[in-house]
Amino acid sequence: MKKTIITIYFSLFITFCYSYDSHGVTPLMKVSAIKGQSETIKALIKSGSNINAKNTVGSTALSYASFAGNIQNTQTLINMGAKIDNNSLALACLGGHSDVVLLLISHGANVNSFDQDGFTPLMYATTSGNLKTVNVLINSGANVNAISKNILEESVLSNACSKKGNSNIVKALINSGAKVDYLSPEDETALMQAVRIGDIEIVKALVNSGANLGIKNKNGKTALDLAIKFNKYNIAKYLANEINKN
Repeated sequence: MKKTIITIYFSLFITFCYSYDSHGVTPLMKVSAIKGQSETIKALIKSGSNINAKNTVGSTALSYASFAGNIQNTQTLINMGAKIDNNSLALACLGGHSDVVLLLISHGANVNSFDQDGFTPLMYATTSGNLKTVNVLINSGANVNAISKNILEESVLSNACSKKGNSNIVKALINSGAKVDYLSPEDETALMQAVRIGDIEIVKALVNSGANLGIKNKNGKTALDLAIKFNKYNIAKYLANEINKN
């Protein structure tokens, strides 16, 4: 009787290891996102779980661990043979997990890869607003002038300027050689992005770095025009004063 119960339990466990839900998510993926599950991860893999299986959006167990910021789980998966994929690096950057980002890079993750949406890890890091993650990528050779491979054709700097509170990240990118006046397909600049979200500290960082205040977008609007249009009057006043200096 005892042997039968053990046999049934083992059979159920093996079935569990190989199971997928309707989105292609495996038990290993779910466990990898939970802190402190290294031993469970090892057990699942040793029992037959596919360590490199992908769900319907292309994420693996390593992706789940990376996005959750679980450094121990990430290391365990790598030690057990997980493939270092660019999706995992992008997700670690989006989560702002600098330690996981550094770990993935040390195992060969490509800092200048483009994901299926056309963005680089650095673009995701600027979106996270985590300066330490941004610096890890820059110090590892990330291209600060990369342009997204999608309809936006957005620069890393423009992407950083589209999130409030990113002034220190903007400064770090500029100090590392980011081009301040890159024009998007709509002739929009990073300064115009900063004006739209209303972050005067980002605006000041760009202006102090030589942003061209006279550039017009395809609608014939300058950064000052946009500040007035979107009722960003503190920014409009600042830009007007900077223009009058010249």
